[in-house]
Amino acid sequence: MTARTEGQLVGVARAISDFSDCTYLSDLAVDSNFQRQGIGKELIW
Repeated sequence: MTARTEGQLVGVARAISDFSDCTYLSDLAVDSNFQRQGIGKELIW
């Protein structure tokens, strides 16, 4: 999943799931200029 603002990539999350009851969040990154705005939380949700 990605987060973008005005076409610019500002965040990314990568997860692996068994589509039943387990999901592993392997990567989460948010551009330092866009941190502390809730973008990471939204990508996890």
